[in-house]
Amino acid sequence: MFCSKDVVFVICHTGTAGGAPDGLAGTALRLLHQLAAGDAGGEALARATPPLVTALRPALGADAPPPAAALALETLQRALSPSNRCV
Repeated sequence: MFCSKDVVFVICHTGTAGGAPDGLAGTALRLLHQLAAGDAGGEALARATPPLVTALRPALGADAPPPAAALALETLQRALSPSNRCV
């Protein structure tokens, strides 16, 4: 799977504003979640600038819906997992 840092940058900046699981924010959150599942995507997300956690912060807020928070946490887990690294 190919995932450039530019793609990750665009997704992170388009992303999860407001933490809502609907519309563009929800689509970006689901796309990040799927990208993090692959080795190259997980590696790119782990090294993204700004950090992935910054982009996902709105989805992790107290006012975020539980499904958005769960998806954001799982995305971080996938992206930062040591087993999800390119060699």
